[in-house]
Amino acid sequence: MMEPRRLEGVLGLLLLTAVSVGGMCPTSAESTKEVTDLEVGIKQAWTCPAGMRWNNNMSVIIVRCDKEEPPEQTETCIESTTQCTDAPPTIASTTATALPNSQGHYYTCVKGTAWLSSRSYGHVSSCKQNGQFHMFLDACEKECPLPRDCSVLYTLGFKTSGIYKVLPLGSSRDGIMVECDMGESTPDKTAASGGWTLMLRHHSSNGVMEGATHVLRLGHDSCYGCRPLILKADLTGSEIKWPPLSNTTIDKVTIWLRPLSYDKDSSCPPLVGADPSWPTNTKTNVTVPVSRSPGTNITYRCTQSYYLEGKEAGVRSSSGVVQCVTNSVANTHSWNYSLATADKECLVVTSKARKYVSCNDSTIQAVCMLPGYCPPDYTRYRGLCYQVKFDQGDDLVGALAECNKEGSSLAYPQDLDTLKYLSTLVYDLATADSKTLPLDVMVGLNNVWGDWSASGIYTVSSDIQKAVKSPSTTTGWRLLTVPETKEGDSTFKEATGLTGNDATTLICQHLGPMGCWDAPWEPTTNMTRSSWTWESTETALATVLVYTCYPGYFLNANLSLSSMTVKCVGQLGGWYPRTVHNCFPIDVCTEDLPTAPSSLMTREESTNVRYLNGSINFTCPANMSTQEGNTTQTITCVYENSTYLHHPATVAPCDVCLGEPTVGNATTDWDLSNTYKINTTVTATCNEKHVATLTNNTQVVTCTETGWEQPPACYAESNMTRANFTANTLGTTITYTCEEGLYTITNQTYTVPQAEITATCNSDAQWTYNGTALHCTTTAPALGSHDWDGFTKESDTQVVYTCDETLFFGDESSNITVTCQQGNWTTIDQNIFQCRQVTAPPPPFPDGVIIPTSGGSAASSMTFWAGDTLNITCAEGKVTPTGVNMTTITNNGTAWSPIDPEFECFDVAENPTLPPGVSFAMPPATFYVGQNLTVGCAEGMEPVGDLQVVYITYNGTDWSPVDPDFICRVYRRVIDKGHYILLRAH
Repeated sequence: MMEPRRLEGVLGLLLLTAVSVGGMCPTSAESTKEVTDLEVGIKQAWTCPAGMRWNNNMSVIIVRCDKEEPPEQTETCIESTTQCTDAPPTIASTTATALPNSQGHYYTCVKGTAWLSSRSYGHVSSCKQNGQFHMFLDACEKECPLPRDCSVLYTLGFKTSGIYKVLPLGSSRDGIMVECDMGESTPDKTAASGGWTLMLRHHSSNGVMEGATHVLRLGHDSCYGCRPLILKADLTGSEIKWPPLSNTTIDKVTIWLRPLSYDKDSSCPPLVGADPSWPTNTKTNVTVPVSRSPGTNITYRCTQSYYLEGKEAGVRSSSGVVQCVTNSVANTHSWNYSLATADKECLVVTSKARKYVSCNDSTIQAVCMLPGYCPPDYTRYRGLCYQVKFDQGDDLVGALAECNKEGSSLAYPQDLDTLKYLSTLVYDLATADSKTLPLDVMVGLNNVWGDWSASGIYTVSSDIQKAVKSPSTTTGWRLLTVPETKEGDSTFKEATGLTGNDATTLICQHLGPMGCWDAPWEPTTNMTRSSWTWESTETALATVLVYTCYPGYFLNANLSLSSMTVKCVGQLGGWYPRTVHNCFPIDVCTEDLPTAPSSLMTREESTNVRYLNGSINFTCPANMSTQEGNTTQTITCVYENSTYLHHPATVAPCDVCLGEPTVGNATTDWDLSNTYKINTTVTATCNEKHVATLTNNTQVVTCTETGWEQPPACYAESNMTRANFTANTLGTTITYTCEEGLYTITNQTYTVPQAEITATCNSDAQWTYNGTALHCTTTAPALGSHDWDGFTKESDTQVVYTCDETLFFGDESSNITVTCQQGNWTTIDQNIFQCRQVTAPPPPFPDGVIIPTSGGSAASSMTFWAGDTLNITCAEGKVTPTGVNMTTITNNGTAWSPIDPEFECFDVAENPTLPPGVSFAMPPATFYVGQNLTVGCAEGMEPVGDLQVVYITYNGTDWSPVDPDFICRVYRRVIDKGHYILLRAH
């Protein structure tokens, strides 16, 4: 038997294996049966449902499942009234398991006892036909096991190794001689070290001594297959490695086994599976005793720098002890700690990635690994390689690049011993080369990462940290100062920056991180970054990335900082600077804001009008535009010729009237090709048989600040005569008389037809009329008949005026009475004193069209008369697309004339809000619901893409949004030798 040893030339391999014999359970055509496993995979109990039993008068059938081709069971279940109501038998030292439907019980011996009959499985007490449970003649007594293998012999008190006879199947007819290892030669001399049965021994000289003939027998129990075994293999040779075992001389192979149950009761579980890589790697020294008995210790020690036992983010240690301990409550054995050296990962730094891999991987160059050899011109100290280089320039990044060429980085002394060694190395080489001392030397030490570990790669001792902080505690880099004498103490000084430190000597350390191993900072909000990708060499040392703020944005809101550069400095700080500032918009257009040339213009500013692209919209009054045709002008903050300014600098006046002026019953000489500025005019000529005044059929329409003035409509030519007049001074009165049989037009104000209209020159030098219009119609007044005798005028005499049938006075009565009082007849209201024909109301008007009434009375309460002409208008809050908000209808005594089909009233809409740079292509007089508007780019702007104009519609609640793909951008103008060049501002 082998003694405990360090695993160098010997490998102890502990395996768990189970040996069993396969079989099948019988089949049955009885589908209602219930199956109970008595020994899983070995034996079953079959019972019938309640009220039934098997047709062979049995209540329970026991079947075996250990045969390769078991016969089919032909029994079936039949009805039965037999029931067992008495308690089942009570057997000492047994455990009884009830079978379904009270058909029986299965008895097994408790642990430590066995049946007197030596049977290895239990008894069934079934319910007989007489209603009583079957009683079997057997009992459980303290077990005296047969020596099936060496483990049983050990429990029986045989503690000396040697040759013994064992009974593998527990039968005296099947005895064999075997060699037993009882562990008496081991230090602990416990059950954990003994009980091993020799399975195989192979000598290179004489071949196999013992074979595996009886192994299957040891794995069989009476339950067939429930006795798994554990094997131990001792391999002895001149040199053993794992894996594999090829090309290795094996002198002897010995394989032992014992039952797994015995192994668990006496030992801690095996530590190693089929690939025990961690005890055999060259980085770990582990002592594993052969014994796994309680109290056994396994010692381990990590043998190289940067190696610690433990899992990532867990507790780490460089050495320790793992012990087999016993749980006194559960009486189980386990190791008090699980070694995790196989999971240790090393930081690998390459030109394209920073990652963690197995520290045992010899194909990678990891910072945490010690180089297998030092390159030429390097010297080794504590497993690391160093080289001093003189006259290299005073650039720290350049110094690091020089080291990176050889797979090295700048030296990073982590303890005082290494610092002293490096100082001495520089001193010796400098003295030999006649260099002047003291000498400043470039090394990698820095706290730019936030501490002195260079992002966790190095572990710097407290002594070194104290030394590097002595010149300054500020963030930065340190130079090593080598003293004038070899015995003097080296010190550190603060580097003034990455360059210009006057140090031209450097120390390289092999191996070391290459370039930058982390991705550079992502651009912050409102910022772009120059092209960069892992798949290129852009992680190389000294790679420069430019972070640029969007136009109008500045780093930390500093107007002088619109971009910054970040440089890969590798070990000296990664991507440096370590922070990329945010970009913020600020006020850049600080000059006085442009003002509107007219108070009639509306002004709307964006929230941050002085930011780049901040804007002000100046909107003309309705029906007005600039001379360039713009109804809205956008003043935008732009960057032009290295200056931020508002463009355009001034607001053009809204001095052009849009569209053709409208005059009722007339046409104008308005020309689309002309521009009509304020105070320019067009001439309106009345249609045929219409006049503007009694003496003129034309009138002048003037462009005003608010659009075209609205003159009165032309009316039909006069069918009346005018009295001669010799003066037109204030107060002059002229009478107009309708031709015979004609009368003036009535309306809501002048309800009484008259034969004459009087015109008076008022104090404003305007002619006013006591009628509707200087026009006569055929409707004649009907004054009605009366009952006065023509001469009676005594006081209280009454005269009754009566209208003819179907006619009424203006108050809708058919009679009016006057009375003689105090020498005068009572006054009759002349506005109602005529008989007229009442007509039906006009048909319903379109939505939003009303009859304006005086005093706010409802149109439904009005009386309508034959010959009436009614003014029709839009209700409050509604407009017509043309801007003409009135028309007329006339009753001819039979029907009302139809409303002009083009006269429509729509709800007034809110003014749409357009994005900056967008304006109306042709704005209407008024915005209304359902209106489709064409919008385009404002003056000085141009569309981006193929869309030249887009359309928006008001649905009664909101304007449809402007197509987001329709974007207007500002023209930027640069003066070049007197020429204007249009540059698009992106």
